[in-house]
Amino acid sequence: MARRLEGWPAAYAAGRANFRGHWLAVDPRVLIPRPETEGLVQLVVDWTARRREPPLVADAGTGSGAIAIALALEARVAGIIATDLSVDALNVAIDNATALGVRERISLRRGNLLEPLLEEPVDAVVSNPPYVATAEWEALEPMVKDREPRLALDGGVDGLGPTRALAAQAARALTPGGLLALELDERRAGATAAILTAEGFADVTVHDDLSGRPRYALGRRPERE
Repeated sequence: MARRLEGWPAAYAAGRANFRGHWLAVDPRVLIPRPETEGLVQLVVDWTARRREPPLVADAGTGSGAIAIALALEARVAGIIATDLSVDALNVAIDNATALGVRERISLRRGNLLEPLLEEPVDAVVSNPPYVATAEWEALEPMVKDREPRLALDGGVDGLGPTRALAAQAARALTPGGLLALELDERRAGATAAILTAEGFADVTVHDDLSGRPRYALGRRPERE
């Protein structure tokens, strides 16, 4: 109660957040998992169910480990590589993966987006990248702006810097037919889809969240270049 009165978000005040029915430890070292991101996970879970072989999945910018852990618990995957630039975030993700019994299924690596893959091919890349434009930062709610890590939110001048970098990396890292699945800002849905198309992804689609707002972009690396 004292933390809430000081303006802490409820999840930080309690020290935990629920994501797809799984309780995660969270604190100001990591972004609080949002319900919208649960929809991104569901799209990837559905994709894995249609494959013959369990895929190797990369979760870029894992934060608390929410996406990677949910996929390890719910999807038929061969393994997950989860990356983050923040050592503090990786420590939180390690603790959460251990507590939920999936630590051995997730390889946690430090680095920017897909750089820690070291050219290791993966079958799917999933990410909730930073997508707040720098000029929009001051207009965010105080509980977000003053409490949550800016590294996990600020997407640069137009909010699309990490998305561009990730699309370019994924175009090289994915196996033929591999999936790129991104969460996005509804105001930048068209721009995000255009970035994926420009990087050569096929079957680029934008999907709505449960509120009917464009929230996710999917693309497929072509079977043949």
